[in-house]
Amino acid sequence: NRTTTKKLHDVNSQSLTDFLSVCHDLNNQDGNGATSLMLAVAYENEPRTRVLIKRGANVNMQDHSGKTALMY
Repeated sequence: NRTTTKKLHDVNSQSLTDFLSVCHDLNNQDGNGATSLMLAVAYENEPRTRVLIKRGANVNMQDHSGKTALMY
């Protein structure tokens, strides 16, 4: 859902792992269909991108325009 995606995007890198341990769905999408992984890639946040992928974020999910994280 949008709130979880926003919260995950706002968490600082140091506490990201703790947040992910209680987050049940890394692939929640915001109003545009973007996931936290897509936002991490868009903001060129490599450490966060790596953590999300390692934790199981789906790299093949598409936003509402059909873009995957690899296209951001």
